[in-house]
Amino acid sequence: MSRQQFKYITGLSQQWANYLTEESGWWSAENPDDEQFIPGEHPTLREASMGSGDEFDYEEFFNTFMNELNQHIDTENNELPPYSDYDASVAVYKYLKSKGMTAQIAANKEIWLYMCVVHFKKYVWMRWRNKDYESRMTVKGGVRRNALARLWRYAYLTHDAEASDPYHLTLFPFNLNVFNFTSDTLLPANRPVWLAALKYIKNNADIANTSSFCQDFLPLVRIKNAVVKLNTLEENELNDRIVSIAAEV
Repeated sequence: MSRQQFKYITGLSQQWANYLTEESGWWSAENPDDEQFIPGEHPTLREASMGSGDEFDYEEFFNTFMNELNQHIDTENNELPPYSDYDASVAVYKYLKSKGMTAQIAANKEIWLYMCVVHFKKYVWMRWRNKDYESRMTVKGGVRRNALARLWRYAYLTHDAEASDPYHLTLFPFNLNVFNFTSDTLLPANRPVWLAALKYIKNNADIANTSSFCQDFLPLVRIKNAVVKLNTLEENELNDRIVSIAAEV
């Protein structure tokens, strides 16, 4: 793994609305290439970086990422469907991890904001222009809702290091409620419990991988974990407890 420096703009999360105005045409839903945000054109903006080593090449990352997703593009409408998020999560996580991205660096919302508005505008436009475009492009709704940060976080929290394929959970076509739960709640940070819950859904997909089941099951796991710290249990006992929780749904 090579370590690199991830550039960003200091304080851009408080300033982006001053530059990316509706009047500028930057948010046009017609063509993402109509207007670009070039930080160098604004002398008051200050660059910074996290990490060490060579400067991270965002353009190379963008090209590699879009090549990975090319198979999912709806060419008629020039859109990326929601199910592309699973492959996109692995692509983002594997590439950035190989360049030295860590959880500490990923916690910096300015990096994801810079990445989206400067280099990944076309991806965000293709995936989100018809829904939540502004919050997904920026960090207006919190960093977990940012179009790229949410992908990294999903792969980070579904990565099963002990499995022969560590991305078997990341790539599994879970109901989208699972993806949303990962982004919007704290339970996934409790990795043993979260992975056990996901494995239960995957292994019982015919009955468990549904919107109604996931909407009831995952919050119930969160509640039970708040009462009894499930992550303190041995693996077999934890799995038994997850099965008993599922039986309550």
